[in-house]
Amino acid sequence: MRHNFHTMMRPVEIGNICRSIQGHDRDRLYIVTGLRNDGMAELADGLFKKVDAPKLKNVKHIEVLERNVVFKDKYGETPRDEDIRYELNSFVRVRDYQGD
Repeated sequence: MRHNFHTMMRPVEIGNICRSIQGHDRDRLYIVTGLRNDGMAELADGLFKKVDAPKLKNVKHIEVLERNVVFKDKYGETPRDEDIRYELNSFVRVRDYQGD
């Protein structure tokens, strides 16, 4: 079953790079590793929040920044924490280079 929740005008999907916009982790970057029926997203950053123990956050409290991380094709079924860190670091480097 595919869940598709909308936040900040962009749908939240597994593999999205997102930013927390509410809570003590405001402005922290995560990758969506799962979606639940109750409107909660499972988020991992590969450092503090690992893939096997993701952060649960209401989709209303995250902003989707990028929609192009496809884990199934790149890393197999489940990405490792190293894969999550690599993707987030690459996103930050590209964004900084582009001046966003």
